[in-house]
Amino acid sequence: MIGLDRTRDELLRPFIIHRLPGRIRLGVGAIRWVPELQDKILADVGQIHGITETRISLVTSNLLIYYDAEALEEQE
Repeated sequence: MIGLDRTRDELLRPFIIHRLPGRIRLGVGAIRWVPELQDKILADVGQIHGITETRISLVTSNLLIYYDAEALEEQE
């Protein structure tokens, strides 16, 4: 079962695909395969101060986040 746990963790762990000031694109493999995560991710990320817009692409399993670069640093 260790292999399944590792695969699950890899699917749930976001990774940076591309970033510019005020915009970051994350890969989140699980959003394509676990539809109930979509609403939770959008709600959770949308509550972060400085986030202005979020979009999910099921085709690419990406999460695109627009944020106020002056109000929020990328590491947050």
